[in-house]
Formats: sequence, structure tokens, C-alpha cells
Amino acid sequence: MTDIATLTPPKGWKVLSRAAQQTFIREHLGDATDIIAIALPDGGDGSVFAQLSYRPVGYVDDNIPIDPTRVRQGISEDLDILNQESGLTGKDAVRWKTFAPAPKYDPASRCVEYGVELSVSGDPALNLYKLCLVRNGALVLTIVGTPADGLDLNNWQIKVQDNLRYERFDPRSDRRAEGNLINLLLMNRFI
Repeated sequence: MTDIATLTPPKGWKVLSRAAQQTFIREHLGDATDIIAIALPDGGDGSVFAQLSYRPVGYVDDNIPIDPTRVRQGISEDLDILNQESGLTGKDAVRWKTFAPAPKYDPASRCVEYGVELSVSGDPALNLYKLCLVRNGALVLTIVGTPADGLDLNNWQIKVQDNLRYERFDPRSDRRAEGNLINLLLMNRFI
């Protein structure tokens, strides 16, 4: 996976070594094979972290505008399923609070940035996302923490291998995704 892209975090964060990353994944995330990199804030205990993943869904057309209402609806439906399957009810349930910020696509960088504020067993949670389209899918930066952690997407750099850049798509040989940007957002929740 490391040959797809590299992650450079902002000052105050560090990318884990391959061995430390595997240990972190095993202890905190279970079985995750699509992860390129994990970063932690300096002195972090793992409760706040960032991960860069790869979704090989095919080329995603970026010409359909994002409808935040549709994305919000999809997230709510998934939370209902998660709560039901996990037996979470009342104050233990995972609940939607707000976008922080709402999804916005930048055609120059080919990236969508957004955040989702949740309540998890009554505790506040914040997930920030940066999805960058590539020739055959998307790179997904997910930053996990709480609103009090002062997290943001500024100064995170994702460098994709040149042959995987979005502009390198070849309609004669490359596979197209079945969905669009909205579908990509809806399949990306990290809870």
C-alpha cells in the first residue's frame, strides 16, 4: 500500500513506522488491509489519530454536485443500522450531531473535505475527512478525535504516485466507479 501515496502530517504529528502501524491497527482497528499510513499526535495515546486509506473503487466522475442533505440522510441510516446491530439504545447509541464542516469539493485539488460530529455513548466525537480522487478510486484521510482536541485538516499533505493521479485516467483501459462523489462519501463513514 505504501507505493500508492505518502502522508505528511502537520507539525506536532508523526507517521508511525510500519511495525508500529501494524500494532496500532491490530490493537485499535482490527483487520484493516487498505491502510497506507497511521499518524499520531506527539505524545498521543491512540485516542486521537489519523489514517490514510485507499479505496480502489474505480474512476469517480466529479461532475455531480454533493448534496449535504443526502449525505446526512445516509449517515443517519447507517447509524440506525449500527445501533441496531450493536444493541446500542438510549444514551449508549451513536447519534448524529452536525457536519463540522459540511462536505465541499475542490475541483483544483480533486478533494472533498468535511467533518462529522457525533455523540458516542453520550461522549462527543469528531471525525474529519479528506477524500482525494485518484485515477482508480480515492485516497481517504480520516482524523479521529473529539471537538475539544482542536483537530483540523490544514497542513496535511497527501502525495499520490504520479501514475495514479486523477488526470491520468484512460477511458479505454481504466475501470469507472459505479457511483459518484455522493456514493463515495456514503461508503466512507468511519465509526
